[in-house]
Amino acid sequence: SLCGSYQPENASTVIETVRALNKKGFKVSDTALREGLGSARWRARFELLGEEPYVIFDGSHNKEGITAAAESIARYFPDTKVLLLTGVMADKAYEEMAKVLSSYLGEVFTVTPDNPRALDAVALAEVYRSVGVKANAFDSVKDGVRAALLRAREEDTPIVALGSLYMYGEGRAAVLGQKSNV
Repeated sequence: SLCGSYQPENASTVIETVRALNKKGFKVSDTALREGLGSARWRARFELLGEEPYVIFDGSHNKEGITAAAESIARYFPDTKVLLLTGVMADKAYEEMAKVLSSYLGEVFTVTPDNPRALDAVALAEVYRSVGVKANAFDSVKDGVRAALLRAREEDTPIVALGSLYMYGEGRAAVLGQKSNV
């Protein structure tokens, strides 16, 4: 039930932990383990928010998380340049993020998350342009989502939203509210 190229490793950690607990006298049945893994949800971790177009949200906001997200993009969309919806905090390594992601992107839609530490969407768009990716800045998360969904439908291209957990709530609401309204 969990997407993301890193989730099988997380699942194996759970399985090994249950084995260790069982050896210590705790009793976790194989059925409970399967049901737990099957029903697990982890919001904002390569979370599928929609199909037609695919919309994935991942709250990655550091080099390791962005690298894992890039690996997942490559795995799930190997022959496609995805659309990126992103907003970041100014104290994050956003230039490095842009470099790591650039080869997977067709176009970027930048937004300013609702946080005083957020990097301005215009400045973030310029960072993506500097690594050779078309980028457009939007005044609000809702406007960025609307534009990204329009482009995704025009081009039959997936959207991946990442860069900050601060845009998750507003971004998720906008995606779910816009799915049928655009």
